[in-house]
Amino acid sequence: MPYCPKCGLRILEGDARFCPNCGAILPQFKAGERRIAWTGTLLQRAIVFFTIFILCIFVTLVGALTKIDLLKAREMVDEMNKIENILRGTDVGIQLIFGNNLMYTLGMFVPIVGPGLGFYVLYNTGLVISAFSTIYKINPLSTLLLLFIFPHAWMEYTAYALAISESFWLIYAAIKRRFRDELILMSIIVVICNILLLLGALTEIAVIAASY
Repeated sequence: MPYCPKCGLRILEGDARFCPNCGAILPQFKAGERRIAWTGTLLQRAIVFFTIFILCIFVTLVGALTKIDLLKAREMVDEMNKIENILRGTDVGIQLIFGNNLMYTLGMFVPIVGPGLGFYVLYNTGLVISAFSTIYKINPLSTLLLLFIFPHAWMEYTAYALAISESFWLIYAAIKRRFRDELILMSIIVVICNILLLLGALTEIAVIAASY
């Protein structure tokens, strides 16, 4: 059964040319051709994405502003320095960064638990920023802003926001009985996230190498 591509109304008349709700022109299909019904309009998806993107930054900021005692901060900074040294001293640094980020991102696609995982990861990212700020006596807000000077941060956060927002659309699609069609769109978004994370890993390795 077809749906209006603009307002999402289920169209009862198979040969209707206009949506009875919003008046949008309905695409015409050949007899027997399966009609894919996307969940939400492009504008609605954009609004959800940008809302989630801002929320991701906000959660990171909350973590960055969380007070950490000096001993815990030192442990976290030492651990991050060890990881950075490993990435510098190996030829598989890109694979390690990409694999780690991809694992978390795929988890964020899972309905209900995905957003929780995503915000937990981002909150912990903020804690790392807080630790560095504590050790080097830098304003955590300045450290967070410095993070977004680098393009890999934008790529990673875009992938995270896409994954988390898609987890909500999967739930909505299941309610609207469009889950199978939404899975098609999700597979496209997964590919986009893979590309973003790979480019992000390449950029991050270049930044680490340049800072050595």
